[in-house]
Parts: sequence; structure tokens; C-alpha cells
Amino acid sequence: MILIAYDGSDDAKPAARAAGELFPGQPATVVHVFVKFSSTRMATRTGIKVLVDADAADAAQLEDATEIAKEGAELALAGGLASAKPLAVPADPDIAETILAEADKLDARAIVIGSRGLSTLAALLLGSAANAVVHHSDRPVVVVPA
Repeated sequence: MILIAYDGSDDAKPAARAAGELFPGQPATVVHVFVKFSSTRMATRTGIKVLVDADAADAAQLEDATEIAKEGAELALAGGLASAKPLAVPADPDIAETILAEADKLDARAIVIGSRGLSTLAALLLGSAANAVVHHSDRPVVVVPA
């Protein structure tokens, strides 16, 4: 089982396709990690409260996240994987740690993730899910450049 981390960006698409080329005939799970609306905090300087149905917002996000994971699975299948199961997972506590936790649950042989192509300085300042996954994974990680 291969875990493909997929966020739907143009940088992630080559990684999903490359997974099929690198691991032909293997099964995979395509994981899209999203941040639930209810886990974010909104602050207003004026004290005006914005009323939002957090449960409905979370449900809509899960639906969108599932569609993104399905798109990644289709790309991976087109690349040559035997099967690709889409999976949308809320970030807990952050994207990189969630990817690593899912890899553990699935007992993934490897993680495939795209790179945003940030310069070294930008990656240092902004952080990078791929960077965190590479440095904290106990299994092989394939980082596919954009």
C-alpha cells in the first residue's frame, strides 16, 4: 500500500501521476488533509459576531475534500496503480502529522508527496508539509517536484 498525499494543487498532480509510474500495479490510498472550519477561530476587532453553522461548514468541507481525493485517485490510476482509494481526513493537529498518522494506520510502504517548489529561504520561512513529512517519517518518502 502506497500513501499519496494530494491537495488538488497543480504541484500535487504530477506526484499523483508519478506514484503510478514509480509503483506500477500497487494499491494506494490518496489522502487529502483538510482543516475543518470548526477548528479555526475567527476574531473580530469590532466585537461583531459572525454566525455560521460550523457543522454544515464542516460537512461541506468534507464533501469538497472527498472530491479532491477522488481526483487524485483518478490521476494515480491513470499513472498505473492497481487501485487507488480516496480518503479525506481532517488535520489533527496539522497536515504533516496527519499524513504521517495515516501512513501508520495504513502501514504504507512509502509516502508520495508533491513539492511546492519553494526556494530554500521561502520553505524555511513558510514551512512545508513535504519537508516535515520527509524529516519525521519512519518510511520512505518520495517528493515529486512540481
